[in-house]
Amino acid sequence: TNTKMNTKRYQIVAEQSSNIIFEYYYETGEAYHTDKWYEKLGYPPVEKNYVENMTKGDIVVPEDKEVFESVFEELRHGTELVEKRVRIYDKNQNPIWFSIKASVIKNRKGKISKVIGRYIDIDNRVRTLAYLKGQAETDRSTGLLNKETTNFHITQILNQLNYPDSCAIYFIDIDDFTNTNAAYGREFGDNMVETLAKVMKATGPENVIAGRFGGDEFVMVLPKIKDVKEAEQFAEKLLQNTAQVEFAEHPEVKLQICIGIAIAPRHGRNVNQLLQDAEQAM
Repeated sequence: TNTKMNTKRYQIVAEQSSNIIFEYYYETGEAYHTDKWYEKLGYPPVEKNYVENMTKGDIVVPEDKEVFESVFEELRHGTELVEKRVRIYDKNQNPIWFSIKASVIKNRKGKISKVIGRYIDIDNRVRTLAYLKGQAETDRSTGLLNKETTNFHITQILNQLNYPDSCAIYFIDIDDFTNTNAAYGREFGDNMVETLAKVMKATGPENVIAGRFGGDEFVMVLPKIKDVKEAEQFAEKLLQNTAQVEFAEHPEVKLQICIGIAIAPRHGRNVNQLLQDAEQAM
């Protein structure tokens, strides 16, 4: 009677919970989930060879597969409670963030009989926090990093810089921006700034740091270069790309920029000094 009552209580809790509750058995490799799995993800849950099938198909996002496997490995090796964050694809292949909280249930002999846990949907929270973090770190007009965040990234790069690697810091501004802004209006001036930001993003490699310091002042950082020649070649490429820009509303105006370069560690490792050197080199 007590077993039946406990089972009934479990069913009621599972049905009322917004989380996906699951049980996993090490001996058989089988797992069982509440109906919330299908409600949230749109397809039946894996039941056989659970850990293997969850990670070899299109269920757990590839970058998170090791994290998923570690949940069950840590529990197997004595960790009482494990909590990890992973992304799982829904039926439309959209990755959904979940927090997995799991613990082991042992029998009277102290042997693990099963794992019981929950998949907690944290997708909205994670994406909201990421959005707010992005808003705090970026310049709203251009989408580039703001001054504070750019300086932070430069500091991180300099701290991790090891011989014989170097990094190039570029200080950039728009030629005669103040006069152009006065002659053609603030809206056109904003357009110039936003256009330059787009060119910077398009020109740089994936690991480039691009930030706006305010007005028409920008900074770019190549975290790892072989030599000064490589730094100069990138500057030339940026100059060429901006020179090709045309403004439909004012075709007579050209997007021309000045670039100054400082190389770390050749010119030092102090962020402020390197930025000053790059600005003076323009």
